[in-house]
Amino acid sequence: MVQRQNRLLANEEPEIADHLKEELSKRMEILTNWETVEVWEKKGLYTVILKNLETGYDKAISGAKVLVAAGRVSNADLLDVHKTGVETNEANYIRVADTLLTSKKNIGAIGDAIGRQRFTHAGDMMQRVAWRNATSRKEVSFDFSLVPHAVFTHPQIASLGLTEEQAAKNHDILVGRANYSDVVMGDAMMESESFAKAIVEKKTEKILGFHIIGPEAAILIQKVVNAVARGWDAKSITDNMHIFPALSEIIPETLNNLE
Repeated sequence: MVQRQNRLLANEEPEIADHLKEELSKRMEILTNWETVEVWEKKGLYTVILKNLETGYDKAISGAKVLVAAGRVSNADLLDVHKTGVETNEANYIRVADTLLTSKKNIGAIGDAIGRQRFTHAGDMMQRVAWRNATSRKEVSFDFSLVPHAVFTHPQIASLGLTEEQAAKNHDILVGRANYSDVVMGDAMMESESFAKAIVEKKTEKILGFHIIGPEAAILIQKVVNAVARGWDAKSITDNMHIFPALSEIIPETLNNLE
């Protein structure tokens, strides 16, 4: 696996990205800070020429197949959306307000076309907001900060909200962390390296971010998503009973370790 950036999943918490690389490296070679310069094929064998972005050193790797994951770009130019009067941003995605309405009256946009939170579950929720704003006199907003996401690698990753670095810029924060092995089910599963991390506003105990790497991460984080969506604080989770010995105990365990 070749990654141009200096770590995998650059938008995740650094320690989560580091742990993912450590686990994946047990099964494959991970090359970060390498740029793909050229790919060519000969007799069914593909050769990829790489250049190290720090040292400038070149190397070649070969394989039977090459999978390219180079991201997504807008096709608004092909659709000629500008002819409608709808504005796009610098990346050519359709510009919308939090109501998901565009610069042109009576035209809204949702999903990948707006270039924000490009997840299926986000698009599903956006269509609800867009439909309500199209059919009701009272407009509502879509809260982009409430969109969780998961990475279905092994180990699995799930995140909601701000990273520690992002939160520290504008908030006085507390950070909590717990390993899966800190709760009985995680210990029984022998998950000694998997963990969860919480970022909470110190004064209000508002949950600003929550990040998990380990089994069932995408399921476990839903408890946090529900609490944040309702405006509840960390105590709304820690003050409630959690089934013993369920893996979900990792959520209050993390929030009980704030410092």
